[in-house]
Amino acid sequence: LCVCVRERQTHTYIHTWRMEGDVECVIGTRSSVLARAQATEFQEALRDAYPALSSSLCDISTEADTSHAEVPLRQLGGEGVFTKALEEATLDGRVHLSVHSLKDVPTTLAPGLTLACVLPREDPSDVLLVPRSFFRNRSTTTTGTTTSELPLRLPPQGAVLTADQLSSLLPAGCVVGTSSVRRTAALQRSHPSLQCVGVRGNLQTRLRKVREGYQGLQALVLAAAGMRRLGLLPCSTEEAEAEAEAEAEDALLWWRLFGGAHAVGQAAIGVLCRAQDQVWVDRLHAMCDQQCWVQVLAERALMRGLQGGCSVPIMVQHGPEEGVLCAQVYSPDGAQLVEAHIRVPEDPEGAEQAGLQLAQDLLEAGAHPLLALAKHEFEGRVDSSQE
Repeated sequence: LCVCVRERQTHTYIHTWRMEGDVECVIGTRSSVLARAQATEFQEALRDAYPALSSSLCDISTEADTSHAEVPLRQLGGEGVFTKALEEATLDGRVHLSVHSLKDVPTTLAPGLTLACVLPREDPSDVLLVPRSFFRNRSTTTTGTTTSELPLRLPPQGAVLTADQLSSLLPAGCVVGTSSVRRTAALQRSHPSLQCVGVRGNLQTRLRKVREGYQGLQALVLAAAGMRRLGLLPCSTEEAEAEAEAEAEDALLWWRLFGGAHAVGQAAIGVLCRAQDQVWVDRLHAMCDQQCWVQVLAERALMRGLQGGCSVPIMVQHGPEEGVLCAQVYSPDGAQLVEAHIRVPEDPEGAEQAGLQLAQDLLEAGAHPLLALAKHEFEGRVDSSQE
């Protein structure tokens, strides 16, 4: 039995239900194209696991969605701006579950919530996107003539760029769009003369801005996972090369960055539910991708141990040796770097303990001053943006 009373203006839901028979599961999601794609991916997995359950998506607007597109995220308070409204909707019963980009979910959850499920992880890499016209314009500037061919010998599409290759592709002063403290630090470590600028908007908006050269924007850094989930990145190098040759002048050429290192939780879809709803907790746990589950438990424990969040430049990577988690803490300008690694057990409890130990190893290796500096700079930018 499921009774759902909805007041259209206040969006209040009252649920009384039992997990037998045909019950509708209300799934909370942000309304962006990418968020709904992720929620739909979970909805299909839920349908495969429990065919008797019907489900529907419920759009919830977060602070990041309702704020003006040009307001920096740091001015909105940083952590939780993508998730708080969804968490509240889950807690107060408007939805049974909420689906998130796990990268956005604070490592300490609101009381009463639990992370009950993660889906198989997408490609966690960050990617550099540059309009094809950028390279042709460079050729015209240096030679005085225009050519139909790309002027540089470009690395294969989708390849992982070295620091030297990045410097070759992007000249000094090139304007690169990213609102991420972590990506800015890593970019400046590889190529200190880049000019990193914040860029807001959903994925399609940011892609449009770089194609149009909005406010001088010449390149963009995004997560590969979001692009893949919307079908915007080719599945193979061969497909990428074919598209690069065939597409229009505003086609975006792309390469992976940072040796494959990425943000904590990046490319993982996480599902939150009320901790007291044991039936849902059990059913969602049964749907978990175990490899991704162990990875993100270790990563999130690491972040908790460092007391980090979106304001600090922390990167992680699994491998190249199987079962090993590598972590990096940068200074905000990328000039300083502390690294450590640890072997992660395959059980959830062991994974969390490994993440906490890795955090301790980083602190003992000198990460604390870098974290303190990053937090100080973040707080200073928040204060100045509110003056």
